[in-house]
Amino acid sequence: MRRVTAVLALVLVGAPAAVGQDASRIYRVGFLGPYGPGLDWSILKAYQERLHELGWVEGQNISTTYHWANGNFSQFPKLVEKIMSAPVDVLVLPCGSPITTARARSPDVPIVAGCIDLAGFEKEIDSLSRPGGFTTGFTYFSPAATSRRLELLRELIPRLSRVGLLYHPRSSWAPHLAEVEAAAARANVGLVRLQWQQLSDLPAVINMAKRDAVDAVMTLGDGFAHYYRHHIFELAATNRLPVIYDFPMFPSADDVGLIAYYANVSALYRTTAEQVDQILRGRKPGDIPLAVPQKLRLLVNGKAARALGLSISPALRLQADQVLD
Repeated sequence: MRRVTAVLALVLVGAPAAVGQDASRIYRVGFLGPYGPGLDWSILKAYQERLHELGWVEGQNISTTYHWANGNFSQFPKLVEKIMSAPVDVLVLPCGSPITTARARSPDVPIVAGCIDLAGFEKEIDSLSRPGGFTTGFTYFSPAATSRRLELLRELIPRLSRVGLLYHPRSSWAPHLAEVEAAAARANVGLVRLQWQQLSDLPAVINMAKRDAVDAVMTLGDGFAHYYRHHIFELAATNRLPVIYDFPMFPSADDVGLIAYYANVSALYRTTAEQVDQILRGRKPGDIPLAVPQKLRLLVNGKAARALGLSISPALRLQADQVLD
């Protein structure tokens, strides 16, 4: 079993001791990450920093066991079983099968989960404001965001008429395909489904987008696409295909992502830490409201736009949270 004690030294030293329900004990938390500590660095850092700010010190009043799926989501049930082989006070989980597995093993273990929509909570949630039961967390699906991404593409490509939708059938977003298609119809944009299942499919899928004469591609809330994002960046640049991403995509203008409109998941994991803190201090998970992002971030890469022969209008620059030139 792999135990990650901290990402940052500040998590280990210098924090005031937290007082949970029992100040003399060390609380146990199980954390399951969908990818790995490298790819999940930003959310892990945000989560641990916030716990530190709230007074939790690894090894002093909290002990966290971390496991990582490394993008192989079929491993989720086995990893949850491994985490729960020892007693835990709180579980931090992705949505879907990890929740089902944990609940089958323990009907009342507190769970803090990050899910795209309420369906991902596997019927654990009664409402956003009062989840009920033993589960809380965050959700970030917004049908309006799809319409907004199409508007942003049209600002970059005024002639926009056909958009390819890049999605993985096992993504939690797949059930929302009809809503995405409806948003495209309202925007008078034809939508071409671009389904892929493994990395080796991507070159053929991008070639299909070119053959179908799409003007741009939009990713669909896909953890798999995020995992392989650099391959998508390279294929899009090679094929001179504009892509709008729904996840943070580039650290600098030297990367090849064009535009992203996405929820700040790192901020949501700070909220996850706050929810864990509340549970350890005695609050019932069902009384803790689900977190929902209040604002999505817009990043635009000017260098990538110029390489595609596109211009970023002054209006779009003003809307962007960050423009990389």
